[in-house]
Amino acid sequence: MGQRGLETDITKHAVYEVYGSWSENVMSWTRKPHRAIYVMRYEDMLQRPLEMFRGLCRHLLLDPSDTQLARAVELSSFERAKTQEERLS
Repeated sequence: MGQRGLETDITKHAVYEVYGSWSENVMSWTRKPHRAIYVMRYEDMLQRPLEMFRGLCRHLLLDPSDTQLARAVELSSFERAKTQEERLS
């Protein structure tokens, strides 16, 4: 995903596709603003989870309390998911 203009070959099992770099991929669905699209960067979610998810809630027309939002962020953390996965395996 770091290569600009990345595309696939046509084979008897696959059709031609243009992937592009990660930046080109993101640009393909964000270059024209649309009210249905809400962009959240992974780095921002890690650094400012409450702020980022509050914005997502507003986008989804939800209005959780601060307590509800904090609990949702806590319950959906990667660390918590990792712990649950380890318990199941």
